[in-house]
Amino acid sequence: MRTAGGAPSPVVRMTLPERAPVPGTPETGSRPAVVEIGYAWRGLRDSAAFALIAIFVTTFLAFRAKDEGRIEPVAVVLCVVCGVGTVWLGGFVARAVWRTVRRLPLLTLGSERVVLHSARVALPWSDIAEVRIVSRSPDDRTAKIIVFVPVDADRVLAGLRGMPRRFARSGIKRVGGPIFVRPHDLAMPFAEVLAAVRRVTAVPVRPAIDPRSVGGMRR
Repeated sequence: MRTAGGAPSPVVRMTLPERAPVPGTPETGSRPAVVEIGYAWRGLRDSAAFALIAIFVTTFLAFRAKDEGRIEPVAVVLCVVCGVGTVWLGGFVARAVWRTVRRLPLLTLGSERVVLHSARVALPWSDIAEVRIVSRSPDDRTAKIIVFVPVDADRVLAGLRGMPRRFARSGIKRVGGPIFVRPHDLAMPFAEVLAAVRRVTAVPVRPAIDPRSVGGMRR
């Protein structure tokens, strides 16, 4: 299947239970509840634009690092910092495009756990206290963030290593959870994502809050 622009359509796969749930519990039935949500092309487009800007800035600083035969220390440092950031961002965009072309999910909502594939972070629902909607701007739909808030942040971090641990620690500090994703980046409407969460788990979903109210959570 392809979009109007000729690009492969993002993946949205659902395997949902057949029986209605008991009130106050997640849906269970003869089949496991799984919702796989792919990358939205609009999100990849924004990330690619940032990557191109980073490449331009790094290239400019590389030329400025040697000005009239002299080495400019400040420009060299800035060039190295921008270069590292460009490599990281470029790798992220390349992996996201590869997963989109292969029709692999960005976010998986299962009956037992939630997985953010881009960060390689997974949490069982039993370790999640709530799903919180953080809104950085009430007038900007792209500013909303879906945050999976842990019961015990320290225990979550203790079970992670490397880049997933750094991502989780940053998320806990910034928005209150080790798994977070913008609905803008998901190939499923925001309301349908929340409906899918409610279908696979009894974990409560809180309405949009100001991220400034999520404070003091440092690890």
